[in-house]
Amino acid sequence: ITCNGKFETPWSKTMIGYNSEDVSYALELTYNYGVEHYTPGTSSLTIEVGVRDVVLASRTAYDLGYVVEGRTSGHPNASVVGPDGYLYYLRQEPQGSSVEPFKSVQLHVKDP
Repeated sequence: ITCNGKFETPWSKTMIGYNSEDVSYALELTYNYGVEHYTPGTSSLTIEVGVRDVVLASRTAYDLGYVVEGRTSGHPNASVVGPDGYLYYLRQEPQGSSVEPFKSVQLHVKDP
């Protein structure tokens, strides 16, 4: 299986978002066939997502078995370690704020 033509290494992709791409951002996830592991922190570092209730979102992630830090009621933000070892920041959104949940993506870059 390949996507968008013939390549030396086959790959496929999927788009993940909270709305259609003409209204909201989407993350493009690419799967490279034959690659079994990427070391976290060598490209993508974190994804920050705005949520209405950080405590509830943190509790839900914890109940699902994820590692969660900063999930106390007095803490405005939290971080969740995904099943792939990547870090996701949950940021409390003020009432009536932006409808765009993706807030930032931090990338690891090397200074030339």
